[in-house]
Amino acid sequence: MKKFFVCVMLLTSYTNANEPMLPDLSGDDTCVITSMKKVINTPLKPDCTWSINIDGTLKTKTINGAEIAVLIGKAISKNEQAEWNVENLSHCSLQSIGVKLDKNGSPESVGKPLNGLLICSELHIDTKVYLSYWK
Repeated sequence: MKKFFVCVMLLTSYTNANEPMLPDLSGDDTCVITSMKKVINTPLKPDCTWSINIDGTLKTKTINGAEIAVLIGKAISKNEQAEWNVENLSHCSLQSIGVKLDKNGSPESVGKPLNGLLICSELHIDTKVYLSYWK
């Protein structure tokens, strides 16, 4: 049993070391981004999630030399999903915020929140949206 546990731990460590980790999210009233370096409060309502690629990695875009990720706020209701025709997507929201990452992929700062623009975790995000977080 110990050998199996050690193998799983080594495999997990190896996997984590080669893939960028998603910063932790928490918060009861608003979403909080937690990393080894800092804690960043956001105005987004939980349950938040990151915009991700098909393989589960964090979706980012380089804007003006900075790596930007998108944090998505509280998911829209089933009725809103039907109105927007996104019933088959797992997490769509009308709240999002850009998160600037440092060279190690840790959250550094957040931009201004966007409200009313539908963002889905699995869909492509246009460069104009990334730019909007810092206008």
